[in-house]
Amino acid sequence: MFSKVKAWFKKQDTTLYIRFKNEKVYLSAQPSGEMLEELAVMAVVKKGKNLKITAIGKAVQELSEKDNSVAYAPFSPLSLEPENFELAEKFLVALVKKGLSSSALIRPKVIIHPDKTHLSEMEEQAYRELALSAGAREVAVYIGKTLEPVDFEEILIQK
Repeated sequence: MFSKVKAWFKKQDTTLYIRFKNEKVYLSAQPSGEMLEELAVMAVVKKGKNLKITAIGKAVQELSEKDNSVAYAPFSPLSLEPENFELAEKFLVALVKKGLSSSALIRPKVIIHPDKTHLSEMEEQAYRELALSAGAREVAVYIGKTLEPVDFEEILIQK
C-alpha cells in the first residue's frame, strides 16, 4: 500500500524540459526519461468561439485535403495577441499530454527553452504564463545551451 503511495508522489515530482528549435519542439520528462520530438505546428478547427485541436506535430501533415482544419505554428515567433496566446496554450497542453504517458493529475515543473538569444520581459512573462496555464506548478524560462537532465534542478532553483 505505502509503496504505491510513495510511487504516486514520486511521479508528481516530474520535470519537463521543453526546447523549441528550428520549428521543432523537444520534450524531455525526468525522472522517467520519456522524450518526444515534434514539429511545432498544430491543426485546429473553430467551432463557434471554441478551438478544437485536430492534429499536432507530424500528424498535421497527414490530414486529408478534405479536412477543414487550419494549421498554426503558434511559437514561430510567439505572438502576444490573445488568439495566438490561446493557440500556444492549447499546443502546450496537447504536447504535455502526448509526451507524458502518466496520470493527468501531474502538475510538472517546467523549463521552457525558446529558440532565441534574448527575451524581453514581456516575452519571458508570456512563456511563463503559457506554462502555468497549461498546468505547470513551477516554471523557469531559460536561454542558453541545450540542457541535460542533470542541469534541470539548478535551472529551476535559479529562476
